[in-house]
Amino acid sequence: MKNILLCLLVSLAAAHLSAQPNEILRYEPTEVKVSGTIARQVFPGPPNYEDITNGDEPEPCWILNLKQPVDVAASQPPDIIDRAQKNVRVMHLAFHILNAKSYDDFRGLLGKPVVVTGQLFGAHTGHHHTDVLLNVRDITLEPTGTVQVPTPALTPAALKPETQKLYAWPADSVSFPGTDSNFSPNYHWQITCHSDPDPNDKGGYLHRLKINAFADGTNKKPFYETGRHCEILWSKDSAVVAVTDWKGSSESEIFIIHPQNPELRETLADIVPDITTPLTEEERRGHIYWQALEWENNTTLRIRIFGHSDDPPVHEFLYEFRVSLATRSSVLLRKENSKNCDAETQVWSGKTTSRIPVGN
Repeated sequence: MKNILLCLLVSLAAAHLSAQPNEILRYEPTEVKVSGTIARQVFPGPPNYEDITNGDEPEPCWILNLKQPVDVAASQPPDIIDRAQKNVRVMHLAFHILNAKSYDDFRGLLGKPVVVTGQLFGAHTGHHHTDVLLNVRDITLEPTGTVQVPTPALTPAALKPETQKLYAWPADSVSFPGTDSNFSPNYHWQITCHSDPDPNDKGGYLHRLKINAFADGTNKKPFYETGRHCEILWSKDSAVVAVTDWKGSSESEIFIIHPQNPELRETLADIVPDITTPLTEEERRGHIYWQALEWENNTTLRIRIFGHSDDPPVHEFLYEFRVSLATRSSVLLRKENSKNCDAETQVWSGKTTSRIPVGN
């Protein structure tokens, strides 16, 4: 009976702690103190506040990711700017209002656990990228011994709805060009696409992908170029990205890239040189497309190779593999290449069937 009562008391205590209400903060002129980590983000600015690649000025800002969510009470008397907000998790930091301190005074604190003091105000222009902003008075390192709860750099729900639509967040795959920006699952890395006229192809464009270390704003040189389009697929731990390059009308490739050293990349064909052994010679000579489908874990990638032969009689084909980057090996999961196979047609139409196991 004592054990049952003890378990009940522990459960009730845990429930009480988890149900603790958020701290309630107040807008200016009240001074507030909040803890979290700061990440640098670039938003589209004037004239349209929509798309940097279409001519809008880049507008860098610092976002404070709160250690714990807070509520903000409406100003008194109420107005249309400083409104009540619930579960605030991010705050756009503003400088030069309460004193002369600026970004340069605190740049060494990016990505570190900090305490920020200042005054809150509500968003009211296109330059404001969260619902609640914080005029900064000071930023200091969080005291030693304080437990820092990891917080993603940003989440779509934390941003204003009009800002959410400007960015692609981790998904099954993201296509460039066509997307302004994509974040790794841990929000540490950001991939952006920059398109310029191709000097070697009149009327064509060259699309350059660039990886930024999102936490400190460090820009790396463009690490990948394509004249058509590509898809990116992050591993679950954000350590690797698979790039499917639709490089031509009759071929595509998969590249494996590590964001820490994006210039050092390998094609999947180099990693597993015998992966095309199940294909016939006619299939290897035909229209052949490689596509990354899904990361099953941090080092295992599911892909497909599909297309059609060029030599008569022409036939379509599709092969699906599980590729281990750790052992540089592959396992065949699916094979379709019969005379009446329409697997390639099904892929392009988005009507692919579920995986079919292959016999021994």
